[in-house]
Amino acid sequence: MCNNTKAISFWNFLNKYIVEIPIIQRDYAQGRLGKENLRKNFLRDLKNALDNDGKKMKLDFVYGSMEEGKLYPLDGQQRLTTLWLLHWYIALRAGELNNDNCAILKKFTYETRISSREFCEKLCEPENFENFNGNDIVGFITKQTWFYSAWKQDPTIQSMLRMLGGTKVTNKKNEDIVDGIEELFNCSSECFIDGKVYCVFKSYWEELTSGNAPIVFYHLPLKDFGLSDDLYIKMNARGKQLTSFENFKADLIGYVTKQGEAEWEGLLNAENGIPIKLDTDWTDIFWKNKSQDSKIDEIYFAFINRYFLQELICAKKEDNTDLYSANELEENNSTFNYLYGNKSNDSQLQYSGLDKYLFTKETEEKSIPLSFFKSFRNLLNNFYKSAKNCNLNNYFPAWVDSKFEFIPKYDEAGNITTLGQRERVVFLAVCRYFEKGDFDETSFRQWMRVVWNIVENSGIETIPAMIGAMRLIDELSEGTDDIYNFLSNSQLQVKSNFAQEQVKEEIAKAKQILDENGTLRKYVGSCKKTDGSNYITWEEIIIEAEKYAFFHGSIRFLFTDENGDVNDKSWKDFDTKWEKAKKYIDKNGEIVEECKTNAILLRALLSRINIGENWFGYYKEFWHTSLLKNDYQSAIHYLLTTPQLEIDKTCSQDWITQDLLLHNLLCCYNSWHILTNWNHYDVLTRYSQRRSDATSHKEIVVLNYLRNRLLHNDKIEIWPETKVNQTSYLYGWDIQFIYRSKFFQWHREGYVRMIKDLENCEPIVKDESKDAPEEKWYCFGPTQEMASETSQFTEALDELIKKLQIS
Repeated sequence: MCNNTKAISFWNFLNKYIVEIPIIQRDYAQGRLGKENLRKNFLRDLKNALDNDGKKMKLDFVYGSMEEGKLYPLDGQQRLTTLWLLHWYIALRAGELNNDNCAILKKFTYETRISSREFCEKLCEPENFENFNGNDIVGFITKQTWFYSAWKQDPTIQSMLRMLGGTKVTNKKNEDIVDGIEELFNCSSECFIDGKVYCVFKSYWEELTSGNAPIVFYHLPLKDFGLSDDLYIKMNARGKQLTSFENFKADLIGYVTKQGEAEWEGLLNAENGIPIKLDTDWTDIFWKNKSQDSKIDEIYFAFINRYFLQELICAKKEDNTDLYSANELEENNSTFNYLYGNKSNDSQLQYSGLDKYLFTKETEEKSIPLSFFKSFRNLLNNFYKSAKNCNLNNYFPAWVDSKFEFIPKYDEAGNITTLGQRERVVFLAVCRYFEKGDFDETSFRQWMRVVWNIVENSGIETIPAMIGAMRLIDELSEGTDDIYNFLSNSQLQVKSNFAQEQVKEEIAKAKQILDENGTLRKYVGSCKKTDGSNYITWEEIIIEAEKYAFFHGSIRFLFTDENGDVNDKSWKDFDTKWEKAKKYIDKNGEIVEECKTNAILLRALLSRINIGENWFGYYKEFWHTSLLKNDYQSAIHYLLTTPQLEIDKTCSQDWITQDLLLHNLLCCYNSWHILTNWNHYDVLTRYSQRRSDATSHKEIVVLNYLRNRLLHNDKIEIWPETKVNQTSYLYGWDIQFIYRSKFFQWHREGYVRMIKDLENCEPIVKDESKDAPEEKWYCFGPTQEMASETSQFTEALDELIKKLQIS
């Protein structure tokens, strides 16, 4: 590489080279309307540099393609144009706009923009300014015969005039904004110092053209970097308006530049610092995912925003002892809410200033820490060097179905891909990996396996959960290069309390995967692959189990004992449990038909657990939860280690021990819910909560043994659709039936009453003036004694019929 990075002044540069602004470059943006404060600040800094003896102003890097002594700027066009206008104006006011100096100034030109090029040439013809009196430079220029009226429509020319003359704009305090060269340098050209006449502009001109000019920049010829010629096109494939990313990038580099300390200066290295990397190597990373019209700014900006968000989440408070709580971030932190976007959609973020990015308080003011820039540089440098052409998703576990995009992409409509809460956690994990080093297939695959196992099995459905998961992964990322050894370390103490059960599982599996020497442990069990071949290592069979059915990385039920402990004996049960799990559950996560017969697998489980008020059934979510639930460990251990499934003989729940009830119910629906003490009964239901309007047929089964026993009588006729096939159980709350050609209803409140017909179910009234059911209607309350002698029930029905006939 040619070390051609010494600071150089604009005038000395023009003496050596031609600067030609290519057609593809955007218009001169610093002179646009709306950029008054930018012009004011930049021009003020330039003037201060000229007024302060011996103090240099070092501008950002200027680099581009060099061909035969001609620079085609890739970055720096805006600054170069402003410097050219400043030199031209000071030469004019100092009386130095002569043919020799104009010949130098004419070496700044435009490639094929005829109007812009001709305008610059006219400014460099001394005779055009012989009558200029030093006031209103813009008015003078626009009134000249050589100034074409069509030039008023050229945005670059108008911006140049605005930079020269400024705009009549005021700030919020109704003060004029001094944003033009003429305004800022507005003074008599002659001043008196020590009684002698002194020309300020001549002094400025001497400074600008001297060998020790106070305003300099670094020139980086891209040819020296061996970069492809199309990089120029990549960096300029943008619209004419400055994008959010371009404004953000300029402010970010400016922030680094202003720090001024030695350790920060390394980030500005001319050859491999952040400024050159942002527009060269790192641009290549995003160029692969460019839009149909060759844009990358939106995805570039989104990527950096996502990195800022994760660093904010993982940053400690100003006392450097604790993290911000999720509530502090979500409700009180404007930076978090800006970067997180609307419901995690950050695709429409609009840059409005760097203040939103100052996320830590290391001093009295908020800042962006040095560590942020160093980590970010490492991340993209390592990714560019070793993985920019890799599809990272190929190294995720086989069961992962996320559409995760580490580098954002554009869709056909031009929108960019976003990240959900789970994907933000994975994004952080990938970042942490590349911050530490280059890409290695084995270590990255192992790291991603552990990360996705945690992400999938920790319920990241809220912002606090996302924050907790990110902080956990951040803590574990210390071991990205060898995660198994990291987790196996007996001294490891995980501080995060997020996803504790899954973290314990990953630690247990890592200890089984590696032997005492830290190498992959050989598998010597009896399990075979589907093709009949042997598993070679424990890692191999564990990964095979993790991807089976709906297990998705969580398989502790295969290697824990009945108490949930992990030991040598529990690992010896792995083979038995793994084979049994495959026998009961197929590869798609469905309960096999053999186990659905009489719902034997489900009933064997339910008879050994306290199900409480929960859903149950054949559906995958129930079994995934049940296999991992701490309270069910003994029951699951039994299911996976005993040769024959049986109902626990100590179970007193008839609805579980009854052979056909659950099977019949689950043939209609794949899942049911149990609710206790609903209208004084336990109920199997399709409802998830108690509802006053819950009467839907075949969606409620009341677990009332007395009702089922007494109505299961050959003398009583019940509508067939009310019965749960081949069982004594009945659907619904209120059961209508016929006895001796009379109509009756077993009411949900626990009494039997006579009704007029089965359609309307209106009770037959005995005495309208009474309130008690027994006195108001022809009814009675069944008793437990009737269960042992069912004839008592029919006798009570006969008594009601007799009373009705007598009345």
